[in-house]
Amino acid sequence: MNLEYYLLLCSNPPEIEPLTQLNYPWFEDTFLPALREFARETNFTSFYRAHENYYAGDLRIYENALRTLPPDEFMGRSAGVHDVTYELLHPYLVAVHGHSFSPKINGTEIWGAGGMLPLVRRTPQRTLWNYKTARDTMFGLSLNGDYVVSENLNELLYLGFVYHELGHDVTVPEIYSYPNLTSLTYFVDAIREDMPYLSRYDMHFWSRTGMLYEGFADAWENYAISHVNENYTLPAINMQKAWGEFWVEWLLNRTAYYSKLSRETGRPFSDYVWKILDEMRKFASPENVSEVYSREVPVTPLRAFDRGAGLGRVVVVYGTANPDPSGTEKDRETAKRIAENLEKFYSQWTSPVNVVVKPDVNVTESDLRELSYSSVARSRTGL
Repeated sequence: MNLEYYLLLCSNPPEIEPLTQLNYPWFEDTFLPALREFARETNFTSFYRAHENYYAGDLRIYENALRTLPPDEFMGRSAGVHDVTYELLHPYLVAVHGHSFSPKINGTEIWGAGGMLPLVRRTPQRTLWNYKTARDTMFGLSLNGDYVVSENLNELLYLGFVYHELGHDVTVPEIYSYPNLTSLTYFVDAIREDMPYLSRYDMHFWSRTGMLYEGFADAWENYAISHVNENYTLPAINMQKAWGEFWVEWLLNRTAYYSKLSRETGRPFSDYVWKILDEMRKFASPENVSEVYSREVPVTPLRAFDRGAGLGRVVVVYGTANPDPSGTEKDRETAKRIAENLEKFYSQWTSPVNVVVKPDVNVTESDLRELSYSSVARSRTGL
């Protein structure tokens, strides 16, 4: 993330010169010279120009999405943000994870985002374009391998990414300065307790309050996208809840309320962030947080996978009642592939997880009693 942030503050190759004071000696003295050498030796600029038509397809998606909900208009109207320049950058020399950045260059404050759309996110649906352009997976295993081909959904995915990062810009300074932030860590602890593996591989859990920041950004993204396509907002909320953000629907409602109040009073939305943080204790207290979490978070395979990590054993079960023997064999092969993927998925866990493949006729009462999750792979003819 450091490399990404500072690369966005540099000019295009092959020069790649800092546009402002960086104060990052290793980046300036070691990394940038190596990158410039690479750009020259590979004649990168000529290579890029020869493939501009390919990149133009991505730019068309970005431009169409931003025309749907221009950030300067929406942020000015809904958040009271003024005197800010917006830049959305997409580095092509180095593939970096998309993230917000807000530098001041020559006295001009810049809000925006840069990089590729992340693949593993709390997102309702992936697209073929999303898979082709993304550069990150969850240890090589995506939790959702399904995708659709939809230009409109491509644009919504990108627009959601942009407004998520702008949500950080409008809320992070106030959250950071909130004096009682650590008193709200029980919100994040509730997720950690239920899904310990999720909190290991998702970097937003690596600090005690990271998911609180994410919640505000997700709520702002949902609020913005609801102005474009309300049908997309509901599955987005449910996906975020499945990731443990049990407060996100409530937070969306508070975001909408205070954005409206911001317009009426002329005060910026950021002035109300502390008030929302104060109100979070009314939504869930340390005494009832587990109850609220259970009510709001759906039961999903993600939670089951986490339970498997905690128990140290997962049984993948395939059916044998298929009248076509070749169908049963395909079921067995599918179960084996699922097991291999799960072994890869669990490779970063603190202790070994035993993934076992069994036909249904060999499943024991002990398996059913002790294990929390069984994945049943069946062919259509065996249903």
